[in-house]
Amino acid sequence: MPLRNLLVGVAGEVVFYTTLGQPLDVLKTHMAAFRGQTIPQALRAIWNRGGVHGFYQGLLFSLCETPSAGVLFYTHSTVMNFLQQRGITSEALCTTVGGAIGGAAASVPMCIFAQFRVAEITRPKNNSANTSPLFVVRHIYNKYGVVGFFRGWVALCGRQSTNWATRFGVAGYLSNWLAYTFPTIPKPIRTLLSSVIGGVCVVWNHPFEVIMVEMQSMASGERKQGGFLQASKRIWQQNGLFGFYRGASGRIALSVWAAVVLVWGCSAVRDCLDTHCD
Repeated sequence: MPLRNLLVGVAGEVVFYTTLGQPLDVLKTHMAAFRGQTIPQALRAIWNRGGVHGFYQGLLFSLCETPSAGVLFYTHSTVMNFLQQRGITSEALCTTVGGAIGGAAASVPMCIFAQFRVAEITRPKNNSANTSPLFVVRHIYNKYGVVGFFRGWVALCGRQSTNWATRFGVAGYLSNWLAYTFPTIPKPIRTLLSSVIGGVCVVWNHPFEVIMVEMQSMASGERKQGGFLQASKRIWQQNGLFGFYRGASGRIALSVWAAVVLVWGCSAVRDCLDTHCD
């Protein structure tokens, strides 16, 4: 079963990014990097970078990142089983803890490709010699070494652990509440509603996202200096509190789509496989 969860998570991530996931990710990343732009301005800027193709910048790195979803679901299910075997009966608590630990575990392999994706989405492309996505890989390695592949990991880990703890926790609690309060609602509809609401709720941790993008962005051709605290200070000085929530609208849409595909969709597939394959 753990291997099955791993494969389902990877497949779900591929479906997620090749549909609406990548365009929405490009939008929220662009707005986090270029915090002075409105949504129409950001959409126009992305379109000017390559039309429809502009909304799929960094897709290669997003697809390479898909195994991290397998790590997430594998760790989540393992932690849940561990807690339940030790007498913790609250499903909401188990799934919240599992989501936090799973998100933190997934952030390690995810960080490498997140670097490349953010750099690819934000870097200037006015030189035909550096249009290849692999340019950012060579550039980051040559300039920063292997350590450069993990820049912004603290912010990413904070985002992922709180993201999936909130998403799984809220979805689990709401699903149980709906089952108790409205028992006539079919389970698939109940799961979908709770997953979407859980996805919307994760926007509270958007400052982690903006800080990560600030640290990984190559909007000026090179990364900015400083770590987590310096990036936070820079955002505050330039844009105030509102700056930490630039791109939040794209993040909400992205989170809803992630809830539909990665929580509801993957859960439905796992339930189906458990029923027919065990």
